[in-house]
Amino acid sequence: MANTFHISIPDSMEDFVNNRVQDKNFKSKGGYVQDLIRQDQLRTEKVKLTNLLLVGLASKHSPMSKNKWQNLKNKTITDIKNKQ
Repeated sequence: MANTFHISIPDSMEDFVNNRVQDKNFKSKGGYVQDLIRQDQLRTEKVKLTNLLLVGLASKHSPMSKNKWQNLKNKTITDIKNKQ
């Protein structure tokens, strides 16, 4: 289900958005905003992953094998792609 919301922005920002929509071949301003949100979601997931990896590295567990790292990498890449 698609939801709608409205925002107010200064004229200078609207000019910028209109230029980005045209330069990047978005179909609409909404498409541009959706892309910005997707990018922010991806950045948020990367921060979470980084924090989890740092916690794991700081833990006292035994080192992971190359095979386990590869499996974790593949799962992470799949999860990120599914959220885009």
